[in-house]
Amino acid sequence: MLKLSDYEPEETTLGGHTMLLWRFDYQGHDIFVTIGQTMEEFKRDPYSKQDAQAALDRYIANVSRETKQEKSMGTKNNPGSYDCYANLDPDEPYFVLRAKDPMGAALVRNWADIRRQQIEMGNKPPEDMAQVNEARQCATAMEQWRAQYLRDKIDAAERAAVPQEVPPPPPAPAQPVPLTAGAPLASETKDP
Repeated sequence: MLKLSDYEPEETTLGGHTMLLWRFDYQGHDIFVTIGQTMEEFKRDPYSKQDAQAALDRYIANVSRETKQEKSMGTKNNPGSYDCYANLDPDEPYFVLRAKDPMGAALVRNWADIRRQQIEMGNKPPEDMAQVNEARQCATAMEQWRAQYLRDKIDAAERAAVPQEVPPPPPAPAQPVPLTAGAPLASETKDP
């Protein structure tokens, strides 16, 4: 099992916010754990270490579970089994959580926990567990998508920060010498 304390994070800035970023490779999956703190704040706050380790443990558990199931998640172009958009009434309000939202995956996971509790209390039918499982898979897919999105953004920012050598412009083509009206051509001139 990976231990966050065995690795040193990078302190990076994204969108004007300082954060700590750990990068891991786990069974061929890139794992990113981020904490919105500086290194000094992180060292002073014991709960941050626990939260970061819990996020890493949860992510590893989800990766392990996914490698066993390998199901595709709903997207804008490929809606999931429980996608509600097509079933909305024309004037029905709804709310969308995107993977770009730093809290999106956690909120989806919280919804799944509440729905599971409702099923256990008998307030929702047992067959709703399939929806709960899909929501959990969606939360994991959101975390993975966001991690890749952040990595791409950081990589792009790093590439933009490196000065690029600009090649010199190509030489200008030779300009033809204009002929003056009435002037003799070179072939018409006689050498004395």
